[in-house]
Amino acid sequence: MIPRNVLKKSDIQTAAEILVNTGVANNSTKFNAEFVIDGIKHMLAPKRLVSKAFEVATGEAHPVSRFSGGYETNRFLQGFDVNVISKFN
Repeated sequence: MIPRNVLKKSDIQTAAEILVNTGVANNSTKFNAEFVIDGIKHMLAPKRLVSKAFEVATGEAHPVSRFSGGYETNRFLQGFDVNVISKFN
């Protein structure tokens, strides 16, 4: 389960920048969270993005094993205006 009311949009943006800058692989099997950073479009694993955003916001990890991907994660990110797209489009 993804805890609500913990993250701000800026936490998600910061997490995306960290994932891009550290070169973390996108291991998502079905969906991508689309981010434009410095004019370049990046595709990030939605669950990894949420996990990193919680770490940014709280200083503590929220492992991807503690919440489900797909609908739960995608709807959560879409609530912050993150574009989530299928890898099969």
